[in-house]
Amino acid sequence: SCSDPPAPDRLNPGVYFGSGRDALCVVGKDAPQGFQFIAFAQKGDTNCAAEGRIEQTPSGWQLVPRGEGGCRIPLIKEGETLRLGNAPPDCAYYCGPNARIAGQSFAWRDTRDLILTKDALYH
Repeated sequence: SCSDPPAPDRLNPGVYFGSGRDALCVVGKDAPQGFQFIAFAQKGDTNCAAEGRIEQTPSGWQLVPRGEGGCRIPLIKEGETLRLGNAPPDCAYYCGPNARIAGQSFAWRDTRDLILTKDALYH
């Protein structure tokens, strides 16, 4: 029913927007869910980017990128916002110079009225 609480092993699928061009996409309605994210450095086009699966842990969720085996990025849910926690050194592989993973925040937004283009988002 509509009053049922959301399942604790899932996040709302959709696009979560960060600052500037940063974005996190959560896919799949059932566990395990997947993700893609990109977070740009303060200046320039260097970024952190990864895709993979989302795992539930006793303390919340973590992003597990495809590829580097030791990278686990804590994912903290704060209402409709998802924040990336401190990533271990193995995650540096996913970032260019001056880009960082830790502390990036992404807020959920209804994307039905958005047109995504290569260079900009229009509402």
